[in-house]
Amino acid sequence: MAMGNQSLYMIGKVLGHKSPNSTQIYSHFTSDPLRQAMEKAHEDMKQAAKAVELRMQDKLAAGWA
Repeated sequence: MAMGNQSLYMIGKVLGHKSPNSTQIYSHFTSDPLRQAMEKAHEDMKQAAKAVELRMQDKLAAGWA
Protein backbone atom coordinates (compact mmCIF):
# COMPACT_ATOMS: atom_id res chain seq x y z
CA MET A 1 0.00 0.00 0.00
CA ALA A 2 2.79 2.41 0.81
CA MET A 3 4.30 1.78 -2.60
CA GLY A 4 0.88 2.63 -4.04
CA ASN A 5 1.19 6.12 -2.52
CA GLN A 6 -1.28 5.53 0.31
CA SER A 7 -0.74 7.70 3.36
CA LEU A 8 0.55 6.13 6.55
CA TYR A 9 -2.66 7.27 8.20
CA MET A 10 -4.79 5.28 5.73
CA ILE A 11 -2.52 2.24 5.96
CA GLY A 12 -2.75 2.35 9.76
CA LYS A 13 -6.54 2.51 9.61
CA VAL A 14 -6.71 -0.48 7.25
CA LEU A 15 -4.37 -2.46 9.50
CA GLY A 16 -6.33 -1.52 12.62
CA HIS A 17 -3.50 0.33 14.33
CA LYS A 18 -4.64 2.42 17.29
CA SER A 19 -1.74 4.86 16.99
CA PRO A 20 0.02 6.39 13.96
CA ASN A 21 3.27 5.55 15.76
CA SER A 22 2.54 1.85 15.31
CA THR A 23 2.24 2.30 11.55
CA GLN A 24 5.36 4.44 11.40
CA ILE A 25 7.41 1.79 13.23
CA TYR A 26 6.71 -0.74 10.48
CA SER A 27 6.66 1.64 7.52
CA HIS A 28 10.42 1.48 6.95
CA PHE A 29 10.12 -2.14 5.84
CA THR A 30 8.25 -1.24 2.67
CA SER A 31 8.95 2.42 2.07
CA ASP A 32 12.52 2.22 0.80
CA PRO A 33 12.43 1.58 -2.95
CA LEU A 34 16.20 2.05 -3.20
CA ARG A 35 16.79 -0.76 -0.72
CA GLN A 36 14.31 -2.99 -2.53
CA ALA A 37 16.06 -2.31 -5.85
CA MET A 38 19.42 -3.11 -4.27
CA GLU A 39 18.13 -6.39 -2.82
CA LYS A 40 16.61 -7.35 -6.20
CA ALA A 41 19.89 -6.55 -7.99
CA HIS A 42 21.79 -8.61 -5.42
CA GLU A 43 19.51 -11.62 -5.97
CA ASP A 44 19.81 -11.23 -9.75
CA MET A 45 23.62 -11.14 -9.51
CA LYS A 46 23.67 -14.25 -7.31
CA GLN A 47 21.53 -16.11 -9.84
CA ALA A 48 23.74 -14.97 -12.72
CA ALA A 49 26.89 -16.06 -10.87
CA LYS A 50 25.35 -19.45 -10.19
CA ALA A 51 24.44 -19.84 -13.88
CA VAL A 52 28.02 -19.00 -14.90
CA GLU A 53 29.36 -21.47 -12.35
CA LEU A 54 27.12 -24.23 -13.69
CA ARG A 55 28.17 -23.51 -17.30
CA MET A 56 31.82 -23.65 -16.31
CA GLN A 57 31.27 -26.97 -14.55
CA ASP A 58 29.56 -28.34 -17.67
CA LYS A 59 32.46 -27.20 -19.87
CA LEU A 60 35.00 -28.73 -17.52
CA ALA A 61 33.06 -31.98 -17.45
CA ALA A 62 32.95 -31.97 -21.25
CA GLY A 63 36.74 -31.53 -21.43
CA TRP A 64 36.87 -27.86 -22.47
CA ALA A 65 39.45 -26.97 -19.86
